[in-house]
Amino acid sequence: MMLLLVAALMLGVSGNAMAYFDQGDLIRVVYSQINGTGTEFATDLGNYSNLTDPSKLTGSVNINTSNFSAAAVGATDFSNVRVAYYIFSNTLNGGNGAAWTSGALTNSGIAFPTSFVQFQNGTIPDFLLWQSKGTISATNPQADASSFYNNAELGAAQPIGSMGGYLNTNGHTGASTLLTALNTPGGFVQQYLYYYGSNPDIGGQGTVVAMLTTNADGSTTLSAVPIPAAAYLFGSGLLSMFGLRRKMAA
Repeated sequence: MMLLLVAALMLGVSGNAMAYFDQGDLIRVVYSQINGTGTEFATDLGNYSNLTDPSKLTGSVNINTSNFSAAAVGATDFSNVRVAYYIFSNTLNGGNGAAWTSGALTNSGIAFPTSFVQFQNGTIPDFLLWQSKGTISATNPQADASSFYNNAELGAAQPIGSMGGYLNTNGHTGASTLLTALNTPGGFVQQYLYYYGSNPDIGGQGTVVAMLTTNADGSTTLSAVPIPAAAYLFGSGLLSMFGLRRKMAA
């Protein structure tokens, strides 16, 4: 009986080991934007639901991942090293699918989605490639035809970081330079995680659901989006009006 139990546990562990880079997982990719040369580093940060739904975060979740450097990625300097995040699922929302991408810390200039099929075509080859490696972090030559760089960054002849042509122009690339994070002691780079609606083909400009912080030590911090000061003032104004109205009613 004990042998059977041990065997079952080992099978369970080996099964989980191959469960990386599944749909619904938050994926981080570090790569060079120069000519598709060098190495890209993909890390599965875990299932979206298991990370605590970013839209409900009240604090932050720190995810320890591997270090990275310009030399390892193959870039000539840190300014050419990019980081991008995304989540992909073709089963959520009643089969309509779902898409999340990293983006700038502002809603202005965030591109409208074009075709969810392009997002699928840009990410599925990479999932299959990384799954075959069986580890939570995978390295791969950017020149590989199935690489993230070739499929999700340069797909559909869009600017780098367009997630396979899913995000149209208007300047939104989905990727940020790691210059600050890697060139400054204790540095970091911040991006928003955008969700493109229950129907990802007509998701508008995307809804900000979390803050993504890529730290100099190679970790990623997932945290709640700070409420703008204007929102606090608006809220306090409403409370003041409510209190005044109650006082007048009394």
